[in-house]
Amino acid sequence: IDPGVLKKTMQPILVAPREPEIAVNPPASLTLEIKNVEKNTVISRIFFRFESSDLSKKARQTLNKTINILNKFPENKVTIEGNTCAYGSEKTNKTLSYDRAWVVRSYLTKNGINRKRIVMKGLAYKKPIAKNNTTKGRAHNRRVDVIIVK
Repeated sequence: IDPGVLKKTMQPILVAPREPEIAVNPPASLTLEIKNVEKNTVISRIFFRFESSDLSKKARQTLNKTINILNKFPENKVTIEGNTCAYGSEKTNKTLSYDRAWVVRSYLTKNGINRKRIVMKGLAYKKPIAKNNTTKGRAHNRRVDVIIVK
């Protein structure tokens, strides 16, 4: 092929840049101590690395505390909401958010929480807790909320 013809017919391929904070550590996970359930309450937040559904050591420690709380309230249902930052397509984020919820559900059920108590949701980036226009904000939005239901 004549290089001149090739040069004229080639179109540039635009590729979205990778998120620069891939190596940023997620925020510390948290668990609330509760004495009674008066309303639907987020009892723990599990944070994840960019494009990951892997549980960190801190996340597993937080989930162990979550299990202790859930065992104190065996009659209550649990909602697990997977979330992502707003980087990427809605389809990709929907899948990732569901995968994150699934990993948390699996950990809870493998450690004695009855799966019939659990409802999972993959919300993608529809329920942010921070702005998605900063590295820190996106890190806070890559999470799973464990909610004890009244």
